[in-house]
Amino acid sequence: MEELIVNKLNILLLSFLLTACGNSTTEPKEQQEFKSLISSLSNEYKTAKNSDNDLEIKDFENKFKKELKDTNRAVSSWVGSFVSSTLNNDKLTIELSNGDQTYYLILVDPKVIEYSKKFKKDDQILFSGNLGKESSLTINGALSEPEFRFYPTKISTVDDKDGIIQSQKIIDDFQRKFPQKIKAFSKENGGLSDARNFGIDRATGEFLAFVDSDDYVSEVMMEEMYHLAIKNKAELVICNLQKVDENGKVTLKLTQIPNLSEKIDLEKNFSVFSDISYFACNKIFKRELFEGKRFQKGMHFEDIELIPQILLQCKTLAKTDAYHYQYLERSNSISKSHTERGLDILKAVKNVEKAFEDSMYSSRKNELKGFQILEGIYTFLAYLAFVKDDEVFNKMNLQLKKFIKERDISLKEILIYKRFGRNYLLSLPFKKIIYYLLCFLGLETLVRKIL
Repeated sequence: MEELIVNKLNILLLSFLLTACGNSTTEPKEQQEFKSLISSLSNEYKTAKNSDNDLEIKDFENKFKKELKDTNRAVSSWVGSFVSSTLNNDKLTIELSNGDQTYYLILVDPKVIEYSKKFKKDDQILFSGNLGKESSLTINGALSEPEFRFYPTKISTVDDKDGIIQSQKIIDDFQRKFPQKIKAFSKENGGLSDARNFGIDRATGEFLAFVDSDDYVSEVMMEEMYHLAIKNKAELVICNLQKVDENGKVTLKLTQIPNLSEKIDLEKNFSVFSDISYFACNKIFKRELFEGKRFQKGMHFEDIELIPQILLQCKTLAKTDAYHYQYLERSNSISKSHTERGLDILKAVKNVEKAFEDSMYSSRKNELKGFQILEGIYTFLAYLAFVKDDEVFNKMNLQLKKFIKERDISLKEILIYKRFGRNYLLSLPFKKIIYYLLCFLGLETLVRKIL
């Protein structure tokens, strides 16, 4: 029992220290209250311990559990100096120092244990996690809820160059200022799809929106798009987006639905299905659209796989011509290695095809074929252009030919495909037209020489 209480107190004390180690000379009201709570609990624990009375210890434990449940404290952005670590029975005890204070944190995650081997004395360690109402502790002091785990990140200095500390501080500040509007969670990095699914699982609002790392949105994006959804009784709202460089300069405007009105009846304007870009980030969605649906973990082009399936559940869309979403494209991003993972595009299209057959729009075969041409052929070939390895290129190109043959898509259908009422191929820059035509004519060898 004593070990349990000590472990709980150590962790709760640690959560308080997160805000206490900041640069501010004035303690926030919440911090003062929490500090008082910790002091009171510590005194009560000493009294219960000294009494050697099981009933008093039990009473204290019940009160502690209640205080823990009623306390919602983010455990994030706390930096301490690593002192030592001890592994015993698959439990890792980490000793941290912050000034004249020493704290002990017990962890059981195997990944954390393995990572800790890299720590050296006086290294500055950042722990991220969440101590919230859903959190709980096991009898052995292990952290039992995913939201309550701590994931260490080694950083070079307290002023982390990558901005991890500062970013989390900003998030925590906003959460404290607007507790009813903002909920902050921390989790181990599991990739884009995993992060989005984590958010969907915890969302309680009427609508969902996704903003990817490094990107940013206009101050009025969510407000305007929400009002459009309410005004038009729309399940999904779309805005334009634009690519920007590291300096904020616009490099490319991506207009989404240029030829339709604000309110879109999908039954009457189903060409939208084969016209729009299936980014998740420039849209807001009714939350119930995601019931039973999640982004596929480990899949590249997860947006192409899921967002069309979401749209197939909708009857009414709304759109704004404003360029609310700013997509950051770094100067070196184009040169990134393109691999066999590009085949996920074809997998995504196949999964959409299955959903299409079960949807209320299953009879709209022409629009499905348009989607197959845009995403399964043009988008796939755009990715294939940057595949450097000849063997991988040939393998992927073979899969594309198989994809086209199985769907009985003719060359004529590809060449005359229209997007937003215009011939898609002829709307492209001259170099892209030449590239696509060579691919359609089967001149892969010549394409490789050009690339």
